[in-house]
Amino acid sequence: MLIDARAVPKDKTFEADLCIVGAGAAGITIAREFANKGQSVILLESGGFEFEEDTQDLNAGETVGRFMPAKRHYVSSVQVRYFGGSTNRWEGWCRPLDAIDFEERSWVPNSGWPFPKSHLEPFYRNANEICQIKPFDYDPQEALSPSRPPLTIGKNDGIVTKTYHLSPPTRFGQVYRKDVVDAPNIRVLLHANVVDIVTNSSASAVHLMEVQCLTDNKLWVRAKAYVLAAGGMQNSRVLLYSNKVLKAGLGNQHGVVGRYFFEHLNWNAGSAVITKPNESMDLYESATMEPTLGNPTFGALSLAEDLQRRHQLLNTAFILFPKYDVRSMLGAIGEVSSLIDRFGKPSPPSRGPHYSMLYTRTEQVPNPNSRITLSGEQDALGKPRVILNWQLSDRDSEQIRKSIKFLGRELGRNGFGRVALRVTDHNPWPVRAASHPMGGTRMHSDAKKGVVDANCRVHGIANLYVAGSSVFPTGGFSNPTLTLVALALRLASHLTEVLESKDR
Repeated sequence: MLIDARAVPKDKTFEADLCIVGAGAAGITIAREFANKGQSVILLESGGFEFEEDTQDLNAGETVGRFMPAKRHYVSSVQVRYFGGSTNRWEGWCRPLDAIDFEERSWVPNSGWPFPKSHLEPFYRNANEICQIKPFDYDPQEALSPSRPPLTIGKNDGIVTKTYHLSPPTRFGQVYRKDVVDAPNIRVLLHANVVDIVTNSSASAVHLMEVQCLTDNKLWVRAKAYVLAAGGMQNSRVLLYSNKVLKAGLGNQHGVVGRYFFEHLNWNAGSAVITKPNESMDLYESATMEPTLGNPTFGALSLAEDLQRRHQLLNTAFILFPKYDVRSMLGAIGEVSSLIDRFGKPSPPSRGPHYSMLYTRTEQVPNPNSRITLSGEQDALGKPRVILNWQLSDRDSEQIRKSIKFLGRELGRNGFGRVALRVTDHNPWPVRAASHPMGGTRMHSDAKKGVVDANCRVHGIANLYVAGSSVFPTGGFSNPTLTLVALALRLASHLTEVLESKDR
């Protein structure tokens, strides 16, 4: 059932078994898992079915970190505030996190998920289908056709190829709208903004969601369980401004809400020449339809997990964007020529060298000082706006340079090519964000180190859960959508058990 909250009688109270805040990838995924089943669901969406400027303005805020370009623009636009959320402009890149991303690594402070990747594997497979990717096969040796072979650079313990599959991309708000809106047990309320999470006097349980429209209409939702799926930054914001019982905000008894915000670090690191390219480098040059899979696939070079452990490196992808024009090719040759003597002359290639811009994407070391807080400025609903202090450390910079040097060393050692690092220790670090906001309500078994537990329940609150990339403890280099959908499926399974136990 579809309801425009602006037309609801003022101060009306809706009741349901489950209330979901936010109709993005996570919220819609959870709602679909309950469609046509025994539990009643209310799905609250801040916007409508189309982009609206006044609704999007509710996201507006500022950044104070020195690395974020277009500072005000990032906070305002990185999340999309209408039905379907950020999948309305998603480019569709999908791959699971790697096993090492879930591990507690001694050289990555505050790393580690409460469970291994294997625990998420069945949910990843279902998430693949939801994202409209046909087979769940990311092994380039098994999945790729002979016409698009991966590079074989020495043994498999150095530089390896990792593949991305591309979703159409799936616009969740369009593809799955009918599933949710037509389900008899689901009520979708549009233009419904949560302005307060109302708890009992000890903040140990949620009693109500206070909801307000931009037209000043106010209503309430009472449920047995609540899921906050408002997006990578807004999840933290809602918890922080729901502070009538606890001044620091809900789930923030140890000051962790909003902390450990992180992004994927993207930058043009320089140039690479692959002196022993495959006859076809199409896998690395474009996201082309893969005949054996039925969806576009793209390849990137990466550091093998054993290499990361031995040399204490961050998980990094190296994307070889081709340089086609003569000027770019000559520039790439010039950049790497000074390195030839250091590594030795390359073996004659079977085809001409492959010249590329070396574009890197790496994870960020979890940093408690990288955080989301509230400002003194208020939005149209009277709620404080976001201040984002995105912090990068010297460890991040050092690790990225170290990883690129290992790429160059491995290519040279195996006679496969040369790398020229455009940025040195004495030059600026031209990093930019990938528009993948993560962290802020991170998952950890210890309430002093995380906001939610392994089941995504807010520590200390019996019936409040969080969904989305904000619960990620770390993010590897994989785009977050596939993983957040897998986590949403896992949370839906857990909530089904919780609600069924309450009905007994």
